[in-house]
Amino acid sequence: NFTRREIAQQMRNCPVEECSQLLPLTELEKHVAIHEECSQQKEIITCTFHNVGCNTQLQSIHQLNAHLNSQLHHHLQLLSSAVSEGRKGRTDAKAQEAQLWEPPPKQGAGDEPEDSCKTLMKSLYERIVLLEQSNREQEIQITSLRAQVGRLTEENENLKYDIPLQFCNGVCVWTFDKFHEKYSSMTQDHQRCFYSPSFTTAYVGYKFCARLKLSTLNSNYLALLIHLKQGQFDRALDWPFSGRISFTLVHPTAPEQSIKETMMSRPELEAFKQPTQDIVLRGFGYTEFVLVSDIFSKGFLENDS
Repeated sequence: NFTRREIAQQMRNCPVEECSQLLPLTELEKHVAIHEECSQQKEIITCTFHNVGCNTQLQSIHQLNAHLNSQLHHHLQLLSSAVSEGRKGRTDAKAQEAQLWEPPPKQGAGDEPEDSCKTLMKSLYERIVLLEQSNREQEIQITSLRAQVGRLTEENENLKYDIPLQFCNGVCVWTFDKFHEKYSSMTQDHQRCFYSPSFTTAYVGYKFCARLKLSTLNSNYLALLIHLKQGQFDRALDWPFSGRISFTLVHPTAPEQSIKETMMSRPELEAFKQPTQDIVLRGFGYTEFVLVSDIFSKGFLENDS
């Protein structure tokens, strides 16, 4: 293989005087034979590209080589045209063949047995039943997922509201909105009361909420009471609760008119013992905290809150 490759790489000039073409050694003999054949027959040589439309005729190999070198661009154009025409011809032939083709007739199309139709109907019916069953299962899953999303959304809203109150260090700002509507409901039902959000004195601390209602002693007053609630860390706390509790009714425009009351817890009362249920029913605070008329007349309301 190495010797053959070395021989093939050797280049020689054509020994014919009128031909100076440089050829591989392996093709030299064949090239010389063409010269001899042409000289013996003395025939006119046609161009190598005569099959694609080049009609040039030459009298020697030397002229043929010169023609091939000088007409290279023309020969490429002829080749391109021939390829395009060939493709077009094949496309036309296929189109004609497609027009002449007719599909084979269905065997037994006119005498299909009745059982085959029944089988098809049964298969379609079973398919419909399966689809309806799948659709029903998906509806149940969607309903369940919607319920889960609603529950998670509610828990998320509660967390947004509760987490800050868990780290408020016992300070809860309660915005009592829609005052006229709620006050009207309390006057119609003296047992009606409203609770503040739950808050803790610390992360590991006591949990409280406030309760607002009409005073049972004098309906011209609002009563404000504090209630203990069950917390996450009640077992780690000291009971009963002992500490100072302050209520402040904040004036929106004149802070000096705000009403503030402070009281100390009383450990002997049931209101400050460890809760045994969600909220201690016994509250502690002021049964006559503020006159309702003062709330309206002294400007404590802002945007009905």
